[in-house]
Amino acid sequence: MYLVGLTGGIGTGKSTVSGRLRSHNIPVIDADVIARDIVKKGTDVHKRLREVFDSEYFDENSGELIREKMAEYVFRDINARKLLNSITHPAIRRRIIIEILKGFFCGHQFIVLDIPLLFESGMDKFVQKIVVVTCDGEIQVNRLMKRDNIPRSEAANKINAQMPLNMKVERANFIIDNNGSVEDTLEIVDKLVLRLRECWIGGIIKCIVGGVLLFILSSLLKYF
Repeated sequence: MYLVGLTGGIGTGKSTVSGRLRSHNIPVIDADVIARDIVKKGTDVHKRLREVFDSEYFDENSGELIREKMAEYVFRDINARKLLNSITHPAIRRRIIIEILKGFFCGHQFIVLDIPLLFESGMDKFVQKIVVVTCDGEIQVNRLMKRDNIPRSEAANKINAQMPLNMKVERANFIIDNNGSVEDTLEIVDKLVLRLRECWIGGIIKCIVGGVLLFILSSLLKYF
């Protein structure tokens, strides 16, 4: 089994890609889903957040974290963002490791880690292949404006706050150009799945060949 990192910029269409991968019965570990889960009321992370952040970021009735309000705050304040990340990221990594172990024991060929901040969090060091979803800047802005119902300036600010897409593309093993239609993207993902399965088969062959060579060499060394 090997790990595939899936990332991209905000509004590039990564959700479409991960959904298609799941349709191929490929396990996808979604870091955003985990991030939402670990901050629920009653968790250790939630308790820690209540200790260090003002009560205005928590619902006065339910006590749950108001994610949108917190996101706006940490977007403006880099120190608050660092504090939030220092609390949430270790918990997210632990959950990801648990899910990876589950996939390993289930015998999957590979597991996809859907992590928006793959490079920023340093998780790229733990994957064997990296897939980056990209699109033109204007398309990205328009998609984000439509999705979040926000003005162009706010969409541009959110995009600029992230690692530039071209830097992610430079470090990718596979690139999904999501400038076309949904059907075009799904077709690209289907081809990607074939490539990833070929990588798994190639890895198995390398292990077998390596094992045979090691056996031959160890046998020959007995005569020297």
